[in-house]
Amino acid sequence: PADKVRFLREAEVTGQLEHPGIVPVYGLGSYADGRPFYAMKFIKGDSLQKAIENYHNPATPGRTSDQKLFQLRQLLQRFIDVCNAMHYAHSRGVLHRDLKPGNIMVGKYGETLVVDWGLARLQGEASEILSDTEGPQILSGSVETQTLDGTLLGTPAYMPPEQAMGTIDQLNATSDVYSLGATLYELLTGQAPFVGKQLTELLKKVRRGNFPKPTEIEKDIPKPLEAICLTAMKLNQADRYQSAAELAEDLERWLADEPVNVWKESFSIRLGRWVKRHRTLFTSVATSALVLIAALTVGMLLLNAARNREAAAREMAETNFRMAKEAVDQFYVRVSEEVLLDQPGLQAVREEMLKEALEYYKRFLEQRSDDPLLQEDQALTMYYQGQILGEIESPEQSLKVLRESEELQKKQLERNANDPLQKYRLSNIQNAIASQLTKEQKWKEAEESFKNATSLRQQLVDEFPENTEYQRKLANTLMNFGLVEMKTGSPEKALESVGKSQTVRESSLKQDAENVLILRDFAMGYFNQAMLQLEQKQVAPAVESLRKAADVFAKVVAKQPQDFRIQLRLAQTKSWLSELLWFQKQQQQAKVLNEESRKLLEMLVMSNPDVAEYHSALARLLMNRARWHQQSNETDAAVASFEAAIKQLRIIVDGQSISETPNDHRDLAVSLSSLSKLLQESDPEKANALREESSSILEQLLKAFPENSDFQKIKEKLSNL
Repeated sequence: PADKVRFLREAEVTGQLEHPGIVPVYGLGSYADGRPFYAMKFIKGDSLQKAIENYHNPATPGRTSDQKLFQLRQLLQRFIDVCNAMHYAHSRGVLHRDLKPGNIMVGKYGETLVVDWGLARLQGEASEILSDTEGPQILSGSVETQTLDGTLLGTPAYMPPEQAMGTIDQLNATSDVYSLGATLYELLTGQAPFVGKQLTELLKKVRRGNFPKPTEIEKDIPKPLEAICLTAMKLNQADRYQSAAELAEDLERWLADEPVNVWKESFSIRLGRWVKRHRTLFTSVATSALVLIAALTVGMLLLNAARNREAAAREMAETNFRMAKEAVDQFYVRVSEEVLLDQPGLQAVREEMLKEALEYYKRFLEQRSDDPLLQEDQALTMYYQGQILGEIESPEQSLKVLRESEELQKKQLERNANDPLQKYRLSNIQNAIASQLTKEQKWKEAEESFKNATSLRQQLVDEFPENTEYQRKLANTLMNFGLVEMKTGSPEKALESVGKSQTVRESSLKQDAENVLILRDFAMGYFNQAMLQLEQKQVAPAVESLRKAADVFAKVVAKQPQDFRIQLRLAQTKSWLSELLWFQKQQQQAKVLNEESRKLLEMLVMSNPDVAEYHSALARLLMNRARWHQQSNETDAAVASFEAAIKQLRIIVDGQSISETPNDHRDLAVSLSSLSKLLQESDPEKANALREESSSILEQLLKAFPENSDFQKIKEKLSNL
């Protein structure tokens, strides 16, 4: 199905692009068995990849340096044709997203054609697939994968950093310009800019822009061509050529022996060009002017050296500033409600990226606090920093920065009261503060921050009723607000808030039925609604809500089957539903759902051994299964399930403080106590040790969270066993 979508996508896109540099499609249809086909122009020739290999082949017999230069100029002219074709595609709003030498054909009669538009996308088009992560998800060991937002797109060795990060909504014409630059890099050097067998390491290099300069591989490459290549491949999109036409123009200037825009020529080169163009005049006055020119050259060099030293100091400071901004913009742009790179094998890379971004932010704020540009965006900068701290450090450190960010953003809003962007940013900050407060279980304070965020987001929805992203953010705040209301003892209000959030989402889906983010949130809303209904002993409504949640989660999984976080939500939903069905004496259906959930969770744990959330979910399912065995008087099976659950929970809490993983410590205490009861007769010594450990954990939980009534109830219940 994915190949079919890509096949049809290519036909539809190329069929709308009428340009000599793009292969025309003459017709689209399907066979009787449903297989699609399209008719296109037959191309005689090789790929640019093959032409580059021939150019760099050292075994080419009898080729002089002049002949090689002539071949280079021919290849560059072909490359300019590609740039012009892409400029046309961009003018029609189409991005290629997989430009590389292998996707460029060079015909026998001078044609240069861009092919393989299977990953193409319209600029501004809503993402085909939106995941819970902003970073790439690896679909297989292949370095070329199918298109998914939040997944790896195209070919890593030629893709821009924003594409390698999976932030597909940031792709624009400059993203294709980067890939053109990577293609030019291979044309000049004979190899791709990024080389490596390990996909994770390769992606890491791409995101950092960690590749050797062309002249480090081929020292004879002209400096202006190297500068053109490196400009196209700048890490920051704003620093690249802003169009393929600008890139083509600079190459044409070089071919015409004109100075290029991105490389400052030395005086000697400018003088050499003048001499070539005025050779007769220069020869006639060469003798008399030789001494003067020599003196002038020395003077110019000395003057330029003095100026360059002063400029270099300023440039160094500015470079440091831009490095910080680039790192933040590239590594951690959309953090408020999304998780980066939370996929198999990439968790370590994700954490390293966050740490690097955090260090850049610290320097950014320390060194440039008086910079006018920073003052304009200081609140946003501190918001990002606070989010990173919440991800890799602690809620306490995060809140300290987020509070300061909130005050700065309030001042920004006071100065720009009618600016929706300022309202949007403040609502994000307040929502982030509330989220960090919930981690510390400071429910009253979290409730206040959620109220503030809800008020601003409601204003934005009222002002812009067609903006589904504003609606999505409002719904999420309402839902989280409801969960906090439950913790503060207002169950009716909690259900009302979650109900409002679902109403907002239903309205959004009427406007944008294929928005996977809203679908995901809609499913999560039903799940949370079920949890609140259970808190109030409304079992039948909870079962209905969980069934709806499972149905919607299944739709999301079908749309993005490689998003493991959505699979986790589906597994958790089935686990809860199985537990309630068991309670309602529907044991057979409960066992089926429990087994489906177990298989999903074990796959997630096996693929993601470093992700605590997956271990935690599997542990809870095993705890439920152990209780079923107890109720069926299957003692040995119950012991085995509790031991398996404890094994998963110890993996999570090992080296973690109570405050970092309170719920997992709670589950560990409950499992230890339950197992001790089962072993009381067969192994009383072990049973007593387990009971003491359980009691100790609960004491620590109550000390760390004195306001948490749930922990107190659990302690009292276990004491009575």
